[in-house]
Amino acid sequence: MLPSQFGAGRNVRFGDSRIRARDAGLARLRAEQKSIPKGVTLPTRATLEYNGVRHDAAVQTVNIAKVSYQSARGTELNFKDFWGYNVAGYELAKILELDMVPPYIERKVGGQSASLSWWVNDSMMELDRKNRRMEPRPRATDPAG
Repeated sequence: MLPSQFGAGRNVRFGDSRIRARDAGLARLRAEQKSIPKGVTLPTRATLEYNGVRHDAAVQTVNIAKVSYQSARGTELNFKDFWGYNVAGYELAKILELDMVPPYIERKVGGQSASLSWWVNDSMMELDRKNRRMEPRPRATDPAG
């Protein structure tokens, strides 16, 4: 499993963070949410706080269904995008033992059903890495690294 930071220097694993988020019942989800300038579904970034420990989460509330959806890639028929797919994808990753997927849990945010995902600090979108002409970092298990 990949470690992730939760608060003041405490390392937890993704699975642990999922349990903490559920157990905490999101004791406090700060009202101020910031737009995330990436993605087409307009997620927001919010701060979770429990027992004085804070960590950010991505909040996704998208629930779109269209008979036809046109994008730069072409036309998609019977298009559907739904925040619940994030939760289902995480559950599938656990079954397949893909320990590289941040946890997603279902929560109500502002009275609206949403998925919350653990914010991964110090990460970069693949497109940004390529645009900056940066080589990927070798994996810890990579013999070349």
